[in-house]
Amino acid sequence: MALSQFLLPNRLIQQLQVGRDRLSPNQLASGGVNCITPFPRNAVGGGEVILSGSGSPTLESRKIGKGLKFVTSGQTFQYATNLPQNFTLLVVATVDVGGGTKQLLDDDNGSGAGRNFQFRLNANAVEFIRFNTTPSAFFATDATALTGNELNSGFVACAVSNGTTISVFANHRKTVGTTITGTPSTPTANIQIGTSKASAANGGAIIHSWIVLPFAADDSFIHQYVENPWQIWQPPPRKVFIPAAGIAFDAAANSGYQAAASTYTFNRTVTGSNTFLTVNVSLLSAGQTVTSIVDDFGGTNTQMVLEVAKSTVTSFGRIEMWRLVNPTAGTKTIQVNLSGAIASTATAASYTGVHQTSPTEGANSAQATNVGAADATVNITTVADNDWVVGAIATSDSAITANQTSRNNVTGAGGSGANEDNNGPKTPAGAVTMSYTNVDAAMTWAIAGYAIRPIAASGLGGTVFTASLLNGLSAAGKFFRNPLG
Repeated sequence: MALSQFLLPNRLIQQLQVGRDRLSPNQLASGGVNCITPFPRNAVGGGEVILSGSGSPTLESRKIGKGLKFVTSGQTFQYATNLPQNFTLLVVATVDVGGGTKQLLDDDNGSGAGRNFQFRLNANAVEFIRFNTTPSAFFATDATALTGNELNSGFVACAVSNGTTISVFANHRKTVGTTITGTPSTPTANIQIGTSKASAANGGAIIHSWIVLPFAADDSFIHQYVENPWQIWQPPPRKVFIPAAGIAFDAAANSGYQAAASTYTFNRTVTGSNTFLTVNVSLLSAGQTVTSIVDDFGGTNTQMVLEVAKSTVTSFGRIEMWRLVNPTAGTKTIQVNLSGAIASTATAASYTGVHQTSPTEGANSAQATNVGAADATVNITTVADNDWVVGAIATSDSAITANQTSRNNVTGAGGSGANEDNNGPKTPAGAVTMSYTNVDAAMTWAIAGYAIRPIAASGLGGTVFTASLLNGLSAAGKFFRNPLG
């Protein structure tokens, strides 16, 4: 992706505005920008971007504008979700005194699974360290140290991770990609700015701006950004649309096998933003249905909504999929109420980044009694781009295997109940098959599923924030002057 497809200062009004002074959500969403944070503002994005921490940085003025200088501890930049394996980090910084180690962005707590990455200067050379799940380090380093003039006048450091290789840029200089071996750890939602996450001293770098992109930018993009890192901002007034993060799996829970109960409870946990909860009841005997499901039982007592249900051909059993938008956060109790006491199980899964007013689409179901061993299958057709698909089953077979990502699989004397999802966005929109294998001959099953829509479905969702620029774009050395002062 070229930066010209993202933002070019001379074409902002013509290409990227909708109405007056608003950048097109579709243009920016295509670039996948999750966060843009220029200084001296401490936070932008109305919750999409959050700064927190105990650091006491000082606001410093330099040739290219204002920036923050951290000494021993800094502030945390909180992403909407964990970063994907493919990402690009871009930082504009200056350094008064060269040498030593100076963190730019850091997600390394110094021990075990918390070691994800360091993006820093080491002896004036840009260095990116990626850790794997062991963890072991993989280095990508710009072998040519930045000159004193570059350090003092301002430089752009970029790190690109595509899950296979790591590359870094120091201004226009690029390293040969360093191959990642093993499985790289997934960066967290909390990234330290301008200092080590393990509270090591920063050493005097001044951070003027940073951008985190959830994709591996190509060389053309990087070189255009280095040429003018402030082109992300247009002259005043302006509004920037930051698309919301996509759907992500949160947590799973189940009730265990219930041999003969008409009412039972179990706990689930929900965290994150734009949340969605699916609860699926697998009825493993004939003649009964779900009368209600109550989330946060004993608290808000929120009634869930039935999305889709299907009985088996022989009426041996039935699958019912219930849902709730924006469930109460935290660990809460779910109460399941049936029309009679029979064998059953309830499975639950929660997700973040789901559209809060139009959360679902494409519900479908299927049923059969197998003649020979065969898969239990249902096709779900998504409409919005980047939907996820969830499915659930009730069967008399006591040993089944999900063909997609299993979230729960509960068995007992009466059969099995389970739920699954496709564990990722469906793009472009279209048919998704949800299925279970190992359903034996003469076994009866009912399966159902539906799509859940991302908050940004059909161009919806995200945050528009307004920034007041202190001065317009004007040249200062090899960079344009920071329009934020």
